[in-house]
Amino acid sequence: MRGIKRTSLWAPADQTLDLIEAGETDNRFIELAVAGKARYIITGDKRHLLPLRRYQGIEIVSPAEFLALYKSSNV
Repeated sequence: MRGIKRTSLWAPADQTLDLIEAGETDNRFIELAVAGKARYIITGDKRHLLPLRRYQGIEIVSPAEFLALYKSSNV
């Protein structure tokens, strides 16, 4: 967890996206990830976010997928 905190930053969104009509709040997560130049969105949202798999080079993965990547040092 300390490694994740060291690589985190605060980034206000500077654009509004409308990718997910049924999940207005889900769009905010994507906006923030884009603004912060995130490499990953880690989510358990199987209805809206996980099916996207990727947006503008940002990988959208489950916590289990991210943990596997982290443990294998591919993060």
